[in-house]
Amino acid sequence: MIKKPLISIVTATLNSEKQIGDLIGDLERQTFRDFEWVIADGLSSDRTVELLRAARGIDMKIDQARDFGVYDALNRGLRMTSGEYYLVIGSDDRLDHDALANYAAAVQESQADIISSQVRINGRTVARKRNHAWFWGIRSCVSSHSIGALIRTSLHDKHGYYSRRFPICADQLFLMQARNGGARIHDSDFVAGEFFLTGLTGNDPAGMICESYRVNIAAGHDRLLQMALLLLRLVKNFRSIR
Repeated sequence: MIKKPLISIVTATLNSEKQIGDLIGDLERQTFRDFEWVIADGLSSDRTVELLRAARGIDMKIDQARDFGVYDALNRGLRMTSGEYYLVIGSDDRLDHDALANYAAAVQESQADIISSQVRINGRTVARKRNHAWFWGIRSCVSSHSIGALIRTSLHDKHGYYSRRFPICADQLFLMQARNGGARIHDSDFVAGEFFLTGLTGNDPAGMICESYRVNIAAGHDRLLQMALLLLRLVKNFRSIR
């Protein structure tokens, strides 16, 4: 009988050769080895896949296919995983070398459905906000979907996969649905790595703010209150909106 890994790493890539090398190195140097790496590649035309295949000592699965955005790619990757838990990592993110060991220890300690670590973002260390879900959105569930959330894979059997209705904030909707459906969240105080705001969230702040509003409405939060927050956030981020 083949032993399944405890953790599956899931990464969506598309022409990521300039960033993927650092992440490969981070995974090669993990002190915890009971993991697999599943890469859903959107038909990269650069050396992304070549670099991945040159990695050493990593149990790796690579699937190449055209997709409809990052969450469609993540869903494809998730269907290939065999781990009890999974961790989403962007190709430009960085994972501390003891991160997986710390996640595994948190699983052993808590047996929770979702482990939220701390992450570094723009020089700050960020943790989950445990209260006021109506205000904090995804931060009320985890510190960050990428790097900062180890998720029990079977939650998708109950709550479905990432919705293609929300190309920027599908992770927020899924995590809110899982939490509202009784998923147990455990907060750990270790720092798992660094999340870089170079993807969808950082490149389209207006889109992220507006879509987060739609997700909060879909999750059942008060419409008038969310409308007020939407307007406040658009004003606050006015200079960064293009």
